[in-house]
Amino acid sequence: MIRKGGETAPQRGAESAALTGIATVLLASPAAVLWAAPARGWWAPYLMWLLLIGVAAWLAHRRGHDD
Repeated sequence: MIRKGGETAPQRGAESAALTGIATVLLASPAAVLWAAPARGWWAPYLMWLLLIGVAAWLAHRRGHDD
């Protein structure tokens, strides 16, 4: 089924799955050492969460109110 913006429903689900995968890698894997080092400052974890929340909000906004 094609919806607003020419995207199909599975494509939108794939976006959410990709964001979840990226969040898992960034927050719960050894890759967290890249942003969680003490030299990065106390604000680095908050910046990571803000980035993930911003991307999730943008994806939700793209979907519109009809989904």
